[in-house]
Amino acid sequence: MASSSQSPPNQQQVQPRGPAFAKWPTVKIFMPPKGRFSPKRDEWCLTYCTQSITGRIHAAQPSCTTLCIRKVFEHEVRNIAGFKRHDMIVRKTAVYPLPAEGQPENVPRVLGGAESSKSHSLSSTTSSSSTTPIPTTSTPTVKTRSWSPGYYLFTSTTIYGTFEHLSSMSRDLPRQVARQKMMESMKREWVEYQEWAERIQRGEIQGVEGSFRTQREENAVTAGQTEIQPEEASEIISSTLLVPVPPASISQLLSHILTPMSKFLKPSGRALELLENDLQGGIFQQFASRVYTKAQTDEPAKLAKRSWERLLEAWKGDGGDGKDGGIKG
Repeated sequence: MASSSQSPPNQQQVQPRGPAFAKWPTVKIFMPPKGRFSPKRDEWCLTYCTQSITGRIHAAQPSCTTLCIRKVFEHEVRNIAGFKRHDMIVRKTAVYPLPAEGQPENVPRVLGGAESSKSHSLSSTTSSSSTTPIPTTSTPTVKTRSWSPGYYLFTSTTIYGTFEHLSSMSRDLPRQVARQKMMESMKREWVEYQEWAERIQRGEIQGVEGSFRTQREENAVTAGQTEIQPEEASEIISSTLLVPVPPASISQLLSHILTPMSKFLKPSGRALELLENDLQGGIFQQFASRVYTKAQTDEPAKLAKRSWERLLEAWKGDGGDGKDGGIKG
């Protein structure tokens, strides 16, 4: 009885029926996340470095040039529902200051920089050689610039600036600002430590005060050994640039470009204006009509005959009046 209830081994197993259209090709719609979890690219960089034979022998740093385009999205500086909430909100926008290379005092004036920017550094050094004193006036306070939605252009011509910017690509704006503050604090401590060491060498500090280092001074030594030196930091700032695209002062930029061009092309404009007036006045039509009228008379033939006779007389040596000698064979 038990054996009769079991199914024979050669009987095929019936597979369960799947849902309708299960074997038909399907289309999957993938919606990538938005905001701070979006996989979209927000920065593109091109870096070109070269090294010479003598530079490699003397362990010189390579020459590097970097060009980057950075796009700042809305959620990075503004509070959007469902995403990260920003602190330091001013007029619905978070205040994240730009790095030093993006501040007005380090940007050329033609790109919207301040009066004492890079564009005036050369003129100030050349004018300082003259003996005439220049009166100093108090410059107005320059407003600190902050990140805002849009595109930014970054350029660097040193390996330090390139490395510093590439390392900042792994940090968002709040962490970039925190690192900037930390670097500024460490630089100040390093400068204070150097001044303290110079005072000890001059003998201004003696005894217990100069015999040991405080924890703050130890941190300054560590910062000076591991981080970028103040001299290197100033070199980075002088060789880097960060400006919005298009520049904030697009009208000023256009004026700096178009004003010299307008002065150079001003004579051409005047010549074209005179040509237009002549065309409208019919001067060229009158000239063409007079030429055609003269061509219908015998005056062109007489002029050609007279010129040919003068040429023959000059060739024979008479010169036309018998005194000048003409052309001698």
